[in-house]
Amino acid sequence: RVARIILHEQLYPSSAYDLIFTGFMEPLIEAFTTLIITVSGNPQRRTAKLRAIAVIGQVFVFRMARETIVRSLDMEGYSSKEMEEIRQVVLDHTKSILNSLA
Repeated sequence: RVARIILHEQLYPSSAYDLIFTGFMEPLIEAFTTLIITVSGNPQRRTAKLRAIAVIGQVFVFRMARETIVRSLDMEGYSSKEMEEIRQVVLDHTKSILNSLA
């Protein structure tokens, strides 16, 4: 339900998006931005923020594009085994990104 609301607000922002952004999205982006600046040693906040959004996006795609993913991988849905597989891929990608910046 939450993903559906966020997706709708991304496509058709209303006053509710202010709450979503300030209460959830902005703190998440800021936390990842700070992590990326710390790991990379590069204080360029805009670049770090773009990287943070890209890292976060890899998580959101598995919720927002669920139907495409399920069909592409011939799944019935997301089983616990498939969720673990997705989690591992996201962790591997994130570690690779952070290691490349260090």
